[in-house]
Amino acid sequence: MREKLRALRLESGLTQKELAAKLNSTDKSIWNYENGIATPPYEVLIAYAKFFNVSADYLLGLEDDFGARTATGGNVMRDTNTAQERELLELFRTLSPYLKGLTLDTVRGWAGNAGNSLHKKA
Repeated sequence: MREKLRALRLESGLTQKELAAKLNSTDKSIWNYENGIATPPYEVLIAYAKFFNVSADYLLGLEDDFGARTATGGNVMRDTNTAQERELLELFRTLSPYLKGLTLDTVRGWAGNAGNSLHKKA
């Protein structure tokens, strides 16, 4: 969880002090959460989820970047994924939450129009 908390803060360009102010917390608490010294109480976890527009399950490792439930909270890249799928997921994970949303909207649009394409590729 601590890696996700830190990554979300950094992707948003916030310092620990700035995030603490937005979450009505302290920079010391944020530091403790990001360094695994303390676990955020559920109220703080909810505040993180709302602020960064992610689910608490995602923060807890029970859901992947796409909202799929994970039994182990582990890596969703399985041997059945193609090299292109693995690369796409790795690149997607490097994007900010905003760019992830734009990317998903674009891909959904492509997928919705796939049947109407004049230049279908198999």
